[in-house]
Amino acid sequence: LACFVREVYSIERIEPLYDLARVNLARVQGVLSHQPTIRFGDGLLGWPEMGAFDGIVLAAAGMSMPQGLLEQLRVGGFLVAPVVVNPKGAQQLVRITRVSLREWQTEYLDAVHFVPLLEGTRS
Repeated sequence: LACFVREVYSIERIEPLYDLARVNLARVQGVLSHQPTIRFGDGLLGWPEMGAFDGIVLAAAGMSMPQGLLEQLRVGGFLVAPVVVNPKGAQQLVRITRVSLREWQTEYLDAVHFVPLLEGTRS
């Protein structure tokens, strides 16, 4: 994403993966025109102090979209994420667009299979 947009903020909930991301970003520091900002924490909480965001991408599937993340989108911004859509665990990729301060539009894009979206952190 950092190759395509000016600002990227990323949250990793698993500490060894966060450490690996820091190492990998240091390796490509001279290649990227803008270095992503990363932190170790609970991605379900988002990063409200840095929003409102043009886009949010989740790389894990939840049963629903956390309202806090939807609130961090600017009007016209979008969230792309896998969502569990039935009791058997089937997942769909969805794009949610914030169309006003209190309204979002959901589009179902395709069947996918991601790891589960979990709260909290893990060392």
